[in-house]
Amino acid sequence: MPKMIPRAVEIKVRSLLKTKLSNRRIARQVGISKGTVKAIKDSPDIRPRRFIPKIKRAKEHKCETCGGLIKTEICLLCHPEVGYYDEPN
Repeated sequence: MPKMIPRAVEIKVRSLLKTKLSNRRIARQVGISKGTVKAIKDSPDIRPRRFIPKIKRAKEHKCETCGGLIKTEICLLCHPEVGYYDEPN
């Protein structure tokens, strides 16, 4: 039975794939196999996620990075991994 990798690792691999690094280099940097990197690359991002509502609220303001209107301290548009966690099996 295959093991599931943590969502944070998958997000890291997907961000590194955008930098055009080789699968081998990504695998070495993250600490997973080349086959796992290829599987992440070839599959769509469909793992279920849930929103964590306990993110500190802030006064409504614009994100300095993307310009989106946000009501939290951290922009969930720029950092989607902060507001979600893996669905338990």
